[in-house]
Amino acid sequence: RVAELRTLWRSQPAAKAAAPSAAQRVAEAAPVRKRQERTVLLGAGCNNHCRNCVGEHGRYETAVERLKLSVARAAEGSGRVVLAGREPTLVPGLTALIRHARRSGASAVELLSNGRMLAAPGNPRRLVRAGLTDLLLKRHRLADDHEDAITGAAGSGAQMWQAAIRLSNEAPGIGWSMLIVPVAEGLAELPALVDRAARLGAQAVRIQVLAAELELDRASTWRVAIEAARSRATAHGLRCAVEGF
Repeated sequence: RVAELRTLWRSQPAAKAAAPSAAQRVAEAAPVRKRQERTVLLGAGCNNHCRNCVGEHGRYETAVERLKLSVARAAEGSGRVVLAGREPTLVPGLTALIRHARRSGASAVELLSNGRMLAAPGNPRRLVRAGLTDLLLKRHRLADDHEDAITGAAGSGAQMWQAAIRLSNEAPGIGWSMLIVPVAEGLAELPALVDRAARLGAQAVRIQVLAAELELDRASTWRVAIEAARSRATAHGLRCAVEGF
């Protein structure tokens, strides 16, 4: 199995500054505008079968030439390109698409993945060499067997952690974050998930609440769990964003 995965992508001191003017203080206080970001949805296949999957299969492009065109358009203006979809690591020629994005002007390329294919030796290194700058790894539960029950794929939980560990060994310069998609039965685990992400070198945590999982009659419980996770992220010095709640 590892052998199969390995072949997947072969194809002087400064003068003391003067006190800032009023105009400068206003400018510094203004919010920083985020660099343009565009997402390309690619690949209709996935090696997980998550119970809360919100993927609409018809939205994901599979034709190589159209994918290259979409990637080039997304990269216009030195923007940030996000490669997402069902599971992008299953798309043949993924490294070529990443290179195409950078050559087309993308200042950064992020990949959203369940991490399973990145558990294989060499795969993270190939992505970084192609130009990948950021990675978002998806997780629902803390324990591997509980994760497998959500994804419907045996071994998926262990492989996601293996991918995170491999990143630190093969691609220490890459910025990776954890995308936590909470489920009702795993709310109490959110702070522990943040702890583990921090130990494995994550730079940020994103919590994405899906309508299919949110229980309106337990909204206060969800709020407490999410705030606990956010506080833990702050304690670790991790950026934390919450979506859908």
